[in-house]
Amino acid sequence: MARGMLEGIAGSYRRVSDELERAATDVERIVAAGRVTQELPSWLQILGDYLGTPVIHQTIKRSTCRGNALLMLESLAPDVECSSPEPAGTYTPRDSAQEYYRGVHDRFERLYGAAVEGS
Repeated sequence: MARGMLEGIAGSYRRVSDELERAATDVERIVAAGRVTQELPSWLQILGDYLGTPVIHQTIKRSTCRGNALLMLESLAPDVECSSPEPAGTYTPRDSAQEYYRGVHDRFERLYGAAVEGS
């Protein structure tokens, strides 16, 4: 049951990722931080497998503030080099899981469409 819940969350993230892909093509990796990633880092492997994209686990505090600062720095001082904190781990998508998650995502999309979009 817990795994199904985590896969459902990953499915929701995949929907967001698919939308963002239109604006930012060729995403190379996802950086994940925050309380849930601290308490359940194994979920990041599910996310990486589901998205088919490496997930970098960052354990820095105030990660949202850092992200905002990086966005501002990009606009205000694009030539300034940013620091890169050492990740706690990288969760690379496993080839063996890709077919499984394609099927999971197909089912997720059908159910999402029926429940939310009424189609």
